[in-house]
Amino acid sequence: MSLNYLCPTPYWHSKVRSESYESIQTELDVAYNNTKFEYKLEWGKTHQLSDVTFEEDLLHEHNCLNLLTEINYQMSCFFDAMNFESDHMSYKYIASWFAKFNHGDYAHVHTHLASDFSGVYYYKNARKHSGLFVQCSNPNIAANIITNPIYGQSEEIAVEQGDMLLFPAYVPHGVKTNETDNDRVSVSFNIMFER
Repeated sequence: MSLNYLCPTPYWHSKVRSESYESIQTELDVAYNNTKFEYKLEWGKTHQLSDVTFEEDLLHEHNCLNLLTEINYQMSCFFDAMNFESDHMSYKYIASWFAKFNHGDYAHVHTHLASDFSGVYYYKNARKHSGLFVQCSNPNIAANIITNPIYGQSEEIAVEQGDMLLFPAYVPHGVKTNETDNDRVSVSFNIMFER
């Protein structure tokens, strides 16, 4: 007898490599200090963004080569762990942006369905808890009386500064209210594989 799982949703959680961390932070310091933030009016005062259109590519526009190299490395590790042969496939960044959470800010539950994979790098995060939570990506699990209490609930992922998360873009996720006096700033990005 054994308990097996059908169609699990994989995600990747890792610290960036120690030899890359300082150079990543330094290049993001420059980008951050040269970025204007604003709220997306349709959402109200939830959190501030460097690009409310999600059409710009902050990482390439600010030449963040160290973070781009690290993302590529982490994506490769993620795919290797899934036994996915990605050598013959190429992908491009269709958007990347800063998200800034001041005291009282939060993010509604959402997905990034216009892309294949999404990721977050935690640039400024004073505490272990980012407030990021994920929800079950299968609505049938959430609707089932047996599976919902066990597998259908949301789960907060504890991260700290220098961590990276990668996940399929269909995963519903949000950010709980920042109840600290420290700004939380992350870099989010969407990746699309070439067909």
